[in-house]
Amino acid sequence: MATCEEQIEELRRASRYPKLREILKPHLVGKMLNTLQRADIYTGFRKKHTADDPQDAYLLDLAEAAEAQFLLTGDKQSGLLARRKVGGTKIMSAASFLRTVLKHEL
Repeated sequence: MATCEEQIEELRRASRYPKLREILKPHLVGKMLNTLQRADIYTGFRKKHTADDPQDAYLLDLAEAAEAQFLLTGDKQSGLLARRKVGGTKIMSAASFLRTVLKHEL
């Protein structure tokens, strides 16, 4: 698992949105952030990709720098899902990942 400070901060910020607070309980967000702190945290990677939502371009850079197998996203507005791939990284929704990679029924 790979992350960067930019992603951790984005998750902290997004977890405070009223819409997400209804879904994500604060103690679960805390657990998720603690888990991410134990992941490989990448810094100083090259910023070379663009996305429809410029604030999400770093995810493409991170995936490439980490040589990740998968980049999971649910954000259809960023245009990341439409790309389907960046370098050797497959881009997919969490639901697709569960169905196709983990062979888990939803």
